[in-house]
Amino acid sequence: GVKMSNCLYLVQSSYHATPHMMQYINQVYQHGDCVVLMGDAVLHADLYCQDYRCAILDADAGMLLSVPSQIQVLSYADFADLTLSYSRCMRLQ
Repeated sequence: GVKMSNCLYLVQSSYHATPHMMQYINQVYQHGDCVVLMGDAVLHADLYCQDYRCAILDADAGMLLSVPSQIQVLSYADFADLTLSYSRCMRLQ
C-alpha cells in the first residue's frame, strides 16, 4: 500500500529535460512512490521505467510504438484515483 511518506511524481518536462528530472527522482525515490510520465516525457519510458513504478496516461500511450509491460496505462479516471491515493505529489516540469 501507499504510505503517508510516499510521493507521486508527475513528470511533465520536455523530452530534453526529462533525463535531468529522472536523475532527481533517482536520488529521492522510495519503494511505494509512483512516477507518471506525461507528454514528451513518455518517450523516455523504455529507459527509465525498469527501475520505478511507472505509469503513463492512455492519451499519451499512442506516442509509443509499444508500451512496455511494466508500465501501467491510466485512463483519466485511473489517474484521478491515483492522485487521490497519494498525500504527497510533486510536479516536475
